[in-house]
Amino acid sequence: MNKKTIKLLSISTMFVFVISSCAKDRTCECTVNGSVIEDTQYEHVTKKWMKNTAQCVSYTSTSSGTSVKVECEIK
Repeated sequence: MNKKTIKLLSISTMFVFVISSCAKDRTCECTVNGSVIEDTQYEHVTKKWMKNTAQCVSYTSTSSGTSVKVECEIK
């Protein structure tokens, strides 16, 4: 590989990273057994913000000894 090719690959990689982490409207959709239980929309946020601040992550809820798996997905 020559220097020009390496430089082009580096720029392309940075571009993809910037585009994928940019702020845009996103939705956190949580489901239990395929049924949507929560669908919250946020404007101009990053995926990192959705995971850390909005806490759009899957979890297990336990009530009276019964566990329920809640699947959350960023859309």
